[in-house]
Amino acid sequence: MRKFILSGIMAALLSGCAGTGSKTPEAPWGFTWGQTPAELKALNLDDFDCTKTRDGGQLCSSLASPDVEKQFFMMVFSPEGQKLNAISRFGVWSRDQAALLNEYDKVNAEMEKIYGKPAGVNEEYDRKTPFLAKVAKGKIGQFKRKYESEDAEVVVGVVSNANLVQINDEKDVTYTVLTMYTLK
Repeated sequence: MRKFILSGIMAALLSGCAGTGSKTPEAPWGFTWGQTPAELKALNLDDFDCTKTRDGGQLCSSLASPDVEKQFFMMVFSPEGQKLNAISRFGVWSRDQAALLNEYDKVNAEMEKIYGKPAGVNEEYDRKTPFLAKVAKGKIGQFKRKYESEDAEVVVGVVSNANLVQINDEKDVTYTVLTMYTLK
């Protein structure tokens, strides 16, 4: 299932990837910008796996980071030099809209402390009405906030596994808060 998630979200991750700037901000969750897949593999992260991308880069995943255990992470490595330039963390998967919004608000509060007010807000649905089914049937990015610094961009959004893989039975649909850091 993870391979399908990797393939499904790869385009969304790669669309924001670029080279590293001169004032590189600190990477989250114990990662270091510019690390290589080999360096991360040497850390023995739980279930670490990599796939080559069409442009010659690599897309890797693990069930831990250097600082966080039992979370799903995806890392994008540039074609030039195989250097880490995008990191995503998936929160807890749930069908409880209130729990997801609590996590979403908590992550966004943390981002505002670091980056200030969001550079962009796209929350297409009313929080007071059930909207998760719309997220599953829509496209990625219908409920998100974007933060920016001089050299990095952070997107926090609610996504569904139905946005990432084909789901044949609605009872299998679930949701999470995705936090994605990308170097500009």
